[in-house]
Amino acid sequence: PDAERAVRVGIHVRRGDLLAEGRMNFPPDGYFRAAMERITSRSSRPVVFVVVTEPEDIQWAISQQAFQVPNLGFAPTGAGEAAMDLAILASCDHVITSLGTFGWWGGYLSGGTVIYYKDQFQLDHPFHLGKILLSDHFPEEWVGISDGEL
Repeated sequence: PDAERAVRVGIHVRRGDLLAEGRMNFPPDGYFRAAMERITSRSSRPVVFVVVTEPEDIQWAISQQAFQVPNLGFAPTGAGEAAMDLAILASCDHVITSLGTFGWWGGYLSGGTVIYYKDQFQLDHPFHLGKILLSDHFPEEWVGISDGEL
């Protein structure tokens, strides 16, 4: 029975404060499609996706073309239950991250493949200028997808 169990993939979507600060780039819709396809194409079992996001971003996430697939659901959102959101991501087989350390930790704790957006840092922003090396932020076994690959 376990061999037939669907592969669970968590997708962490964070927008809000990081976008408002103007020092991060949010992944385009094509990033999520490419990341989802990468995992699906490498799996011999059915794949299900669960989107974990903040309550203020749920309507945005629901409206995204990449998330209009039948094998995708949204984690319940409520009073900012961060522990529950982290537990959901950590219990997944693989994780697709967007921005921020919350998704990073969810991916790390999952122990599976983690896909991250390579172009998330605005490297010319004064906050990041001369301070960011992707190799310092993401383990080498993680899979980065850049805008040029979409």
